[in-house]
Amino acid sequence: MPEKLRLDFGNLPLVEVALRASFSQPLELTFSRINEIFAKLKDIFPHVTEPQTIEAAPGVSSEMAIGPGRITGVAFSGDPSGRSVTLQSHVAVVRWLKQFIGNPPEYPRFPVMRDALWSVIGAAQDAYRLEAIPIPVVNMSYVNFIQVTDYSRVLEDYFSPLVRVGALARADEVRKVDLAWREADLDLRFRLEKVQATLGKETLDGCRLTTVAGTHVPADGGDARESLDLVHNRLQVFFRDVISDQAKKEWDLREVSDD
Repeated sequence: MPEKLRLDFGNLPLVEVALRASFSQPLELTFSRINEIFAKLKDIFPHVTEPQTIEAAPGVSSEMAIGPGRITGVAFSGDPSGRSVTLQSHVAVVRWLKQFIGNPPEYPRFPVMRDALWSVIGAAQDAYRLEAIPIPVVNMSYVNFIQVTDYSRVLEDYFSPLVRVGALARADEVRKVDLAWREADLDLRFRLEKVQATLGKETLDGCRLTTVAGTHVPADGGDARESLDLVHNRLQVFFRDVISDQAKKEWDLREVSDD
């Protein structure tokens, strides 16, 4: 049995969380279909707009037709918890972004994010009169912003030997580390990049840490919901294993078993 774990942090520098479900067959987005979907979501997401960015559909080849009269996607927002939902022809994405103005809400946790993803997919199924929307791939990502004063020590200070790259041991400045691999039917990615971030009214130097896990939903009767739960759990264990004891102490980690 895979280890089940929930991580609780008192001071995690989390700035973004995203859940994604790719579609094997594209949805043709029309105003009438979007209105039907919005009618089912408006109590939670009262605002509907064009997406600010084009979302990538993990694990599928998606050619998006862009031009006059084409609807590339739709975004639903306005949820007090900070969640938003983007629906495109090949993918549905639920995203939480940390807010830095006023009294920002805390990250609402995975079950709340997961419910939003399945809500928009369920609304789309109803609007398109489908028994199910085939989902071949699901993934999840976390983004943290780490303030750094010594870029030569960022790997040693914040990360375990699992992701330390030997060639960087004597580096004066670590600028980017991007590792990706596959294990036990899961794709994992660790990406650390030196950036300058604008957080509210402040501009800060530091590193953007992105951790990603994803998997293909078994074609022979696989359940996308179970696959997403598996991805989330593996990402919890993965994150715990790649951060250092110093990071766990600084970010006030408290492990809670889900067994």
